[in-house]
Amino acid sequence: MMENRSRNYAGTFNSEVIKWRQIAAKIWSIVFIFFFILCHSVTANLDLLNNFSGILTGFFGNLFYLYFWSYSSIILIIFWIMFMFNDNLFRVSHKVYSNNFEKLLQIVYSMNMVCILANFISTLFISSMLLQFYESKEHLSLWYITSFCAFSNLVYKLKFTFNGKYLLNWPIIEQPKYCRFKSKVYKTALNTVKSVFYNLILWNIFYFGSGLVGTFFGLTEESQSLFSTWIVCLKLSFLINFSHAFSWDLYEIYMTEIYHFNVQPIDASDLPLATAMSLNSHPYIQTLSLIDFADLSIYSKARRNQIFSLNFSNQPVNWNKISNEALNVIKDFMEVFSFDDMLHGSDKQNRQMDEVVYKRTGVLSPMRDLASPLKSPIRKAHLNETYVIPAKSPMKLTKSLDQHVNSFGFKFTQSLIEKLKKQKYFAMIYKENVNYKTQQLFVDSFLVINALKGLSNMTMASLTEDEYGIVQQNLSDIINTFVNLQKVVEKFNKTSPSGSVSFRILQKLHPDQIDLYIQKLTFVLNESIYKITHTFGSSLRSLSLDQDVMRRLQKYQLKQ
Repeated sequence: MMENRSRNYAGTFNSEVIKWRQIAAKIWSIVFIFFFILCHSVTANLDLLNNFSGILTGFFGNLFYLYFWSYSSIILIIFWIMFMFNDNLFRVSHKVYSNNFEKLLQIVYSMNMVCILANFISTLFISSMLLQFYESKEHLSLWYITSFCAFSNLVYKLKFTFNGKYLLNWPIIEQPKYCRFKSKVYKTALNTVKSVFYNLILWNIFYFGSGLVGTFFGLTEESQSLFSTWIVCLKLSFLINFSHAFSWDLYEIYMTEIYHFNVQPIDASDLPLATAMSLNSHPYIQTLSLIDFADLSIYSKARRNQIFSLNFSNQPVNWNKISNEALNVIKDFMEVFSFDDMLHGSDKQNRQMDEVVYKRTGVLSPMRDLASPLKSPIRKAHLNETYVIPAKSPMKLTKSLDQHVNSFGFKFTQSLIEKLKKQKYFAMIYKENVNYKTQQLFVDSFLVINALKGLSNMTMASLTEDEYGIVQQNLSDIINTFVNLQKVVEKFNKTSPSGSVSFRILQKLHPDQIDLYIQKLTFVLNESIYKITHTFGSSLRSLSLDQDVMRRLQKYQLKQ
């Protein structure tokens, strides 16, 4: 029953909010690309010395030619089809890999490789269409240009996917879409220009260094006007790659725009804030709800009053639901660390086996369970038929996994990789992630950060806005949860728990750098405890808190 309700909520939200955001991003991308095509059609045959005065007439005159609309329509349709891949490839949670080879294999055997190959083929068609705007093409090496554009887009997509750019980068401060887009255009254009120049150098080395390629395409080094061909290559490649890059920027801006959930549902199909925070099987919706919770705790007094209000039975239903869901996000995050003995044990004999167990079970945050989306699934997420989990020891393998580990093929592969890793150049390419296990545990730090912000800011606001004192009912639970999280973070964070992180570093935080997210989690956690202690002061002594908790609060200069 609960699963059906969650599917209904998610389906309604997907059709009413997510789909419209995706369509709006694509429409604006097509509009800008149409403008780029129009500019290209004007400048394709432009002579700055003899025909400079005809720029404006050519700009508007092309709109009345049938060939312009036919070629533009085909190009825009191809771009629209390629943009549809973003709907399936965007991510809100991190993916951590033990080495670069594992990452590369995941890319090859996934939808990412289909997208890369589709973009490679589509670029051949788009570049050939763009070449049709040139009136005199005899002096251009057409196959050289189209193949270079495809090669350049292939390199761009490979780097884009390998660097984890499909992970949505949520803004620190809410800004209008125009301001966010304006701040990204210059950087995107500059990076595209640099990459196109580098790709042209690589392509020339590959092309002129291979006589077979020149023979196959019917091209030689003595092609007419090689400089003009290079100029056209740079122009078309920049136009195609920049269209893909800035369209992703638009897509990311729309998808990361804050959405204000209703605290109280308007009708049966409306998705309230508390329910959205519990949908851990739909990470995008849950992330939006937690961001909204952190935002309203600072900027929306009217919605805070709704949370602090009572229902007809004089019960704080809104606060109880929302605060419990925020605390569940933090507690679910901490429950994963119950596997600390397995991941950071000192038994060298079981270290290799623990790594195999870790990869097979895929220890992730419990936010990703598909079976039970309305409660923490951590107690059953790792109970697999192939594994037996004792109460006071790391997980042990059954016979099936023992046979796999002891097989000749597995041992031979492991020994080969270990020997190759000793080679300098192979080790540089392999690039093993030494913090793999720790990063796996912190993949959902962003959710916890927003839950901490929302709870701490709501607790501060309750001092003046909570007329019924409903926050005081679970204030001790909030403080105990924060302190327990601090203990967990201290085990994995090398910096001191009271240390601060530069806000400049947090501003430049790359979405795929989990190590910096750990620093940001430490920063926000200390800030949250500081807010509570300095808001209530010595009144916290009246709460039922342990001595260890009180000692930690003393570090934040708890008033006597």
